[in-house]
Amino acid sequence: MMKNKKIANIVKILLKSILACALFVCVWFVLTPYFRMDHNDDGDMFRNLDDNCIDVLALGSSHIQYAFDPGVYYAETGLYSYVMGSSCQPMETTYYMLKEVLKTQHPSVVIIDTFTLLPQSSVCYADGMFYKAIDMMEGTNRIQAGLDVPVDAVKTVYAFDLIMNHSNWKDMALSNLKEIMEGAKPTTEINWIGGYVRQEPDNFNPVPLDTYAVNDEVSLSDEEQYELNRIIELCRKENIYLLFTKTPYAIDQGSTNKLAAVWKFLDEKGIDHADYTRKAAELGWYMNLHGDSWHNNAWGAEIVTRDLAALTAEHVHDHQDNALMNDIMASTEWMSTRSLFMDTNLDVCRMLDNASKYPTVVLVRYRGTPATVITEKENELLQNLGIRHDFVNDCDADYYAMVVDGQVAEASSEPLTVTWNDVAYTLNEEEILRDGAVWFGSHGNMDIFFMDHPVSVTSGIQMDTTKEFWPSHCDGWSCSY
Repeated sequence: MMKNKKIANIVKILLKSILACALFVCVWFVLTPYFRMDHNDDGDMFRNLDDNCIDVLALGSSHIQYAFDPGVYYAETGLYSYVMGSSCQPMETTYYMLKEVLKTQHPSVVIIDTFTLLPQSSVCYADGMFYKAIDMMEGTNRIQAGLDVPVDAVKTVYAFDLIMNHSNWKDMALSNLKEIMEGAKPTTEINWIGGYVRQEPDNFNPVPLDTYAVNDEVSLSDEEQYELNRIIELCRKENIYLLFTKTPYAIDQGSTNKLAAVWKFLDEKGIDHADYTRKAAELGWYMNLHGDSWHNNAWGAEIVTRDLAALTAEHVHDHQDNALMNDIMASTEWMSTRSLFMDTNLDVCRMLDNASKYPTVVLVRYRGTPATVITEKENELLQNLGIRHDFVNDCDADYYAMVVDGQVAEASSEPLTVTWNDVAYTLNEEEILRDGAVWFGSHGNMDIFFMDHPVSVTSGIQMDTTKEFWPSHCDGWSCSY
């Protein structure tokens, strides 16, 4: 009898303990959101997208946030992409970020930057860096990502972040309970640039990116191999094409050696990769002009993203038209257009190429001359806009045209006036006028004038085609390289 009573008491204690723990956990989960005063809303904004609308997902540190532009990917392919990056996002956290995405999306392609596997990422391992990504997650992914952080001192406080945030009550407006209640709710906003972080160019002194030959064979640690393997296996299980990349930045010798070890491991696993520290010269990517020592600017992102599009678009399957994603892509495409055609961009060849893909208006004013340095390649760029004039074999004939979104709206061998968006543009022998007022005077025999649709950005190139045409003879940059 006494033994049964002891057992009953033990059972009661266990049940009470379990109940107390359950109540504690419930209270914990209920209270925690009210203390996250600086909550990272990026995850909420992603979850506000329609289910299964993303074709291509980019993951990783800020290196991929600045280098992958969904607007460029859309202009190149018509497909929907999104960046779920965060500052110094470690590979451990990238795995859980992918799992979080797979709750609501099923991308055909996943692109992952490898920066946080390299020695130079050691600057990332400080309090707060891991939490930026973890704070984009919910539920068990959030907890598991916290417990997986490779810094023992912060594992618990990141996984159960009420510990870290509990003192925030001091900064709360406790007299305004409505504000506190509203502050705990997920945002209903949408990220209208698809998770991309735009940095406008501000240094126009192009310098070739330094690269190094591998001089020491290093290996990945067991932990690094484990992190890569579980991402690979998850993508294989979900029938996702996986591409690892390293965006262009000022890599050093140690990271060069380590990156070679990453590529070797992926080769052994049969996983594709793209190294833009090596491809920079081939693609015309230059330090300063296209990015700083750490991040790409908008011009650099255009170079990297269009090459990634060429590598991955064929792997997208079951693309579905989506009204919300069309709006998001149009928004980020428009912002990309503004960056690519800003008046500091003097690369007329790249702008002509982009004008055939982006929502852009191009005015061409050419006074014929029997002598020209325009090459067949440059002539082809002009004709890709729909222009039928041959500037090489018929170089002595005048030509005037307006091109809208890659299609000729009007063209003539004589000066012309054409109306677009209720504005009259006149192209004559000497200048370009807007509603009768001189808008763009000429200093050469060829003017090419770019503008986006709201005419919020305009850029004009003036050339003497008997002497120069970028990049053959450099009409803008110093071309010291």
